[in-house]
Amino acid sequence: MRRRLVPGQAAWMPPGTPHASHPDPGSVACYTYVTRDAIPPHWNAPRSLRMGRALQEMLLHLDANSMPDDRRLRAQRLIIEMLEEDPHAAMEVPVPEDPRIRAMAEDIMRDPENDLSLLAQGRPVNLVAHRCGYSTTSAFSAAFRRVTGTSPTAYLREQSALAPAGH
Repeated sequence: MRRRLVPGQAAWMPPGTPHASHPDPGSVACYTYVTRDAIPPHWNAPRSLRMGRALQEMLLHLDANSMPDDRRLRAQRLIIEMLEEDPHAAMEVPVPEDPRIRAMAEDIMRDPENDLSLLAQGRPVNLVAHRCGYSTTSAFSAAFRRVTGTSPTAYLREQSALAPAGH
């Protein structure tokens, strides 16, 4: 399972839960380990949580400062008490079944930071139209023009004119 957290969201992983984290470049991620004595018994599965600014500061304070164990335990219990379930938790989105759309979805999942569209990658308009599920290139072109205000061909000309020399 993959989850993308936005500012104000947190993820709870119970002790012993295998997981990994891959923060976006330039983002700030904070992790803390909570002693088992501070964990409520019903927190035995991963969950999405809301993380307000005050809680963020408390976690940063715990991370940066040493303190007696009993004080750390009280602070951790307070933090857990203040956490709330996130009603807007990340949804799991199914991968499309249509092979044309599935190919695009897999490209995005493989490299979500890549902001190049199929057209910007130099793909022919008819191939892009077909991969997007349009039965004709003209139907794709009409939809493209409605959204962008320009035709796919004009967009390609504009992109090639903006491309740095040697690319």
